[in-house]
Formats: sequence, structure tokens, C-alpha cells
Amino acid sequence: MSLGYESRDGVHGEVEIRPEAALMHERVMVADREMTIEHVLGMTGAMMVHPDVTEAETQQGLKPGDAFARIGGVAWPSIVDGIGVIRANTGKALSIEVLRDGEIVSLDVKVDGEGKVGFYPHVTTGTRARVGTWSGAPEGSGPIPSGSVIEAVDYVTVADMHDVARAIVGTTDEGWRNGDETFVVTFAVVLPDGSRDVIEWELDRARVGAMRSLGYQWPGGEQLDLLLLPVQTIDKAANPLDAIDRGLHESRRVMLQTYLTFLRLFQGTVKVEHLKGPVGIAHLGTIIAEEGWVKVLFFLALISINLAVINFLPLPIVDGGQFLMLCYEWVRGRPVPVGFQNAVTMMGLVVIGSMFLLVTFNDIRSLLGL
Repeated sequence: MSLGYESRDGVHGEVEIRPEAALMHERVMVADREMTIEHVLGMTGAMMVHPDVTEAETQQGLKPGDAFARIGGVAWPSIVDGIGVIRANTGKALSIEVLRDGEIVSLDVKVDGEGKVGFYPHVTTGTRARVGTWSGAPEGSGPIPSGSVIEAVDYVTVADMHDVARAIVGTTDEGWRNGDETFVVTFAVVLPDGSRDVIEWELDRARVGAMRSLGYQWPGGEQLDLLLLPVQTIDKAANPLDAIDRGLHESRRVMLQTYLTFLRLFQGTVKVEHLKGPVGIAHLGTIIAEEGWVKVLFFLALISINLAVINFLPLPIVDGGQFLMLCYEWVRGRPVPVGFQNAVTMMGLVVIGSMFLLVTFNDIRSLLGL
């Protein structure tokens, strides 16, 4: 497909966009985070440093485009296994090996308290058909050793995993039309030690059918706009009065969002694990502080609004509960009985105290990578 465009300065151009074979997807948990891993019948790419970042965005000797040949005791890890090993060594030193310009480079890195080394993770799936180690791969994921590079599928040259998926479907077309139940697919591979080999893999009709049903997708996923750079604008008030009006509007939006969060907690669509307590807020504050004082002020304003909302909840221990008691006294002409006040105040204290302990526990567990 041809995509025509016109730049801001009036220059016209055209680029070719070729659909690529869609890959299979699995949702997996890495530590406390859910991730999506792409694969071809269980074969997934190896983890690498994102090739499109600058060298300043990587740390501890890593460079853009480095493919991880080994992390700890795992050779050619997938992004799931690679991040899993790094998280498991939070706060410790870790030996790694990367493939850089055709050579293996050894590095000793330190995993920080957040379970990070200092790079943007990516996979070789869309850049080269290198098979990574995936401990959670579906059973019968194939005989190709991890670290191997697939060069051809039934003598059809492939460049990446999307080509592998396309070639598998294409090479079984005739047998599929003939009603065959099994298909033998031949892979020409370069093994991790540099030697070449030819590996045959027998696939059944169900597995090939699962791959065939995926069809094709645009590069980068279903959304074509992922190929384009978004237009960035600065939201700036025209004058002080306009700034105040925008501030009030944003404050109202955040307040409504906070009440909506409470509603979703009761509905179960938001988990208690998603909430942040003092430890989590302090941790977020240190991250935001690195982005400038303007974002710090905005973050402090968000905290203030959230505290105001919590303060006006109908719990006796906070101002919202006291307000309800004053309303009762105004309507009935006498105060709420002292015994009842003490009982509901203790109940409110237990509720807020329990929530405080729970979110603090979750914050600490998240920081420790547990």
C-alpha cells in the first residue's frame, strides 16, 4: 500500500507500507506486571536493547541494538525470561553478555532497587528471526535451539519472525488444500555456535490453522497511526484568568476521577493493588522530580485534591463524617449520642487504618519486586 503525505512546509511524498503476517499473542505475568509476548507457534524473539533510542538513554555499557546473548544463567532470553531474571536479581550485581556488531561483549551490571538495569527493552522479532528462550512457551514449540537464527523456511528466505509466519502458512498451502492432517516444514538455521543446520518440524492441521487464521496486520500493530509521529502542542493559558479557569476545570476533573476510582473499587474493575500509599507516593515523587519542578507542582496538586476528596468522605473520623453529625444535630436539635459517636469513630479509624496498612504493604512489595 502506498501512503501519500504532505509535510507542514508543503512538501509532498509517498511511502510504501507492506502488511506483515500477524503473530500469535500470549498474556503473561512478569513479576507484578502483565505483558504481551508475540510468537510463532511458540517461537519468540530474543530480548534486545531498543535499536531506536540514543546511547544516552542506555546505561552501564549497553548500547542501542545490543541483543542479549546471556543474562545470568539464561542464554538468549525472551523479553519475558530476560526481565524475569533481572527482576529476580533486584539490588544485586548481574553478569550479562550481548551480541554487538557480530561479537559477544561481556558486561557486569548492577540491578537497582526497582529491578532495572537502565535500557529500553525490545525484541528481535521484527528485526531478525532469532529464537529466544521462553520458559513459558506452549508445549511442543519446536526443535529449534534458542539463539538460532532462522534463515529460510522450505527454501524461502526470511528476515524476521513475521516472514517465518508467512512462510509457514505459504509452504503448507498445497497440503492444506489436499486435506493433509500433518505438514513437514524445513528450517535452515544458523546455530548459536555459528554452524548451519537443517531442521524439520512436523506440524498438525490444528496448529497450522491457528497460524493461518491470524492473517495480516499493519507494521507495528493494528493501528496505522502508530507509524506516524503525533503532533505535540503546548497547553498554555492566554492570561492569568484563563489559567485560573483551566485550573478549576482540571481540579474538578481530578475530583470526579477520584470518586470514579472509589466506584470502580466496589465494582471490582480497579484492584486495591493499584492504589498507592505514602511509600508509593514518595516513590512516584522521586521519579517525577527528575522531569522538572512544573510536573512536581502538578503532582502535589493531584495529591492535595485526592486528600480533599478523602477528607470529605462520610467517615466519622474525617471532616465528612463530622459534617454529617452536624447536619443531624441541626435537623434533630440535639447532638449525636456520645456512645454512638465513639463507636462509629472507632469503626472509621479501623477502616482507614486497615486501608493504610494494606496499600503500604503493597507499595513495599512492589518496590522489592515481590
